[in-house]
Amino acid sequence: MSGATPNNVLLVSGEELRPMTSRWSESGGIKIKRANQHISDLHAAIETMAAGNRDGLAKDRTPQGDTVVFVHFDRTTDPLWGAVVGEVLHNLRSGLNMLWRHVCENAGNPVRGEADFPIYATPEAFDAMSRRKPKTRMQGVMEVYCALKPYKGGNAALWLLHDLNNIDKHQLVTLTNRAVTHGVVRVQLGPDIPTTLEVFRPNAKLMGGTPIAAEEGTPLYFIRSGFEDKVNVHTQITTFVAFGQPEVVKGEAVIPTLRNLAGVVDGAIEAFRLGGFVA
Repeated sequence: MSGATPNNVLLVSGEELRPMTSRWSESGGIKIKRANQHISDLHAAIETMAAGNRDGLAKDRTPQGDTVVFVHFDRTTDPLWGAVVGEVLHNLRSGLNMLWRHVCENAGNPVRGEADFPIYATPEAFDAMSRRKPKTRMQGVMEVYCALKPYKGGNAALWLLHDLNNIDKHQLVTLTNRAVTHGVVRVQLGPDIPTTLEVFRPNAKLMGGTPIAAEEGTPLYFIRSGFEDKVNVHTQITTFVAFGQPEVVKGEAVIPTLRNLAGVVDGAIEAFRLGGFVA
């Protein structure tokens, strides 16, 4: 038929748009799958690097001759990992956009032109949108969508994905080593050391016993010169890879953060699937 239009092509005012796939797994599902593969690959690379790092500690001398024990990493993060994180963010956000187009199409209300999965910067903007009466065929879609609370202050993970993806368009995400230290677990002083003599001094931030995320070079404790062999110190420290930039996630562990973002996207997909809008 010469004048026929394929079933998978949208028509807007008689003008053909791009072909549309009828199954989620053949469009946005591929994007989500790729994002999760990037997360798995990045995790494996981080684990490989971590295996080459020692306990995350090193020693040096202060100008006064005391010994200082500080956080140190034998290996640094690969700068290309930031680009991998950017690909994860892009694929997750792009997958959400394709999800929106897909569910609208399945509800009989094809999206015209470009349209992102709507995520709002304020509750007021979201409320203004949600008060609009949708077309009957879109009512079910909007009920599922509104239940996700896709706005800043409503769904923290969705907003973070939206924010980070926009930032990544203009600023490279950077990763860095971090160490969570629970401070000094036990200190054993030699029997001949007077109790009034300050031979051991921990970092003041660790005095309360609260774990801190430490950067390269963060001092953990000092031992007075001449007493190194009479002080036995046990510390508890765990190393991980965190965001260096942007500021909104600085210091946060990268793999748990990315998995959380992927999880909220999976949750949105499942919500629309249960609603009967995802093929």
